[in-house]
Amino acid sequence: LASQAGLRILQEGGNAIDAAVATAAALNVVYPANTGIGGDLFALIYVAKEKQVYQLNASGIAPSGLTLAQMNSLGYKANPVNFGPGSGMPSGGILTVTVPGSLWGWEEVLTRFGTKTFKDVLQPAIDYADQGFPITEEIASGWRMKNALPLTGCCKEPDPDSVKTFYIDGNRPATGTIFRNPDLAKTFRLIQQQGRDVFYKGEVAKAIIAKSKALGGPMTLDDLASYKGEWVTPASTTYHDQQTIFATRAPSQAWGIVEMMNVLEACVPTWYPGQTLGTLGPANPLYW
Repeated sequence: LASQAGLRILQEGGNAIDAAVATAAALNVVYPANTGIGGDLFALIYVAKEKQVYQLNASGIAPSGLTLAQMNSLGYKANPVNFGPGSGMPSGGILTVTVPGSLWGWEEVLTRFGTKTFKDVLQPAIDYADQGFPITEEIASGWRMKNALPLTGCCKEPDPDSVKTFYIDGNRPATGTIFRNPDLAKTFRLIQQQGRDVFYKGEVAKAIIAKSKALGGPMTLDDLASYKGEWVTPASTTYHDQQTIFATRAPSQAWGIVEMMNVLEACVPTWYPGQTLGTLGPANPLYW
């Protein structure tokens, strides 16, 4: 359905950027366990007439009130055994919610490279949210709220507003169930009318902060109003002087692909003289 949303925009004369935003918006409706306007956006955009690759980093940042001292006072400390990202942080709840970047990024790419507006590209998502769509097996398997915004002091039960929004009669939607999200459709309509400002400074922003504060979250209206992503130079490398490979740079994890290609280029000729991954093929254990 999300792919069809993008195709619909292309058939209406939009370009690839317009279609990508329409697809992303539709995924908010049909795959909410994996994507949403409250999340992050990383975009690599190639403009053929310029032969130029652009990267937009519109990832979420920590609220200004989320300080190390505050986290320590709540009992959260870095775990020396696990020194990776998120070390010592709670696995669920409001404290790990970042200032959203996705919607800011949608408007940014539409303004710079698109031909359509929110009025056009959000309409397929609104239609799905209003009319409903059938839950597939894959989506049903991931539709869980074990750690979704547990109430302060009560980590067993998820937030009732989340249950009301994403469950049907208090239960996870079963495979084949028709799911609707009229409140998300309302939000998208407001964005159609007022742009991203309604989300970062207006009615939606106020609702986000009210809910965050009710759950003990540190985010403020100033955090939302002052949010900005950034255009940056993407990570890149050449592979055997034949291809240039681009990937989004940190805080995205995709830049690791660039490093992997460098390792392969340097090491495969040494490990297996006269061979490449292509000649080895995936049936050969040396390939792996």
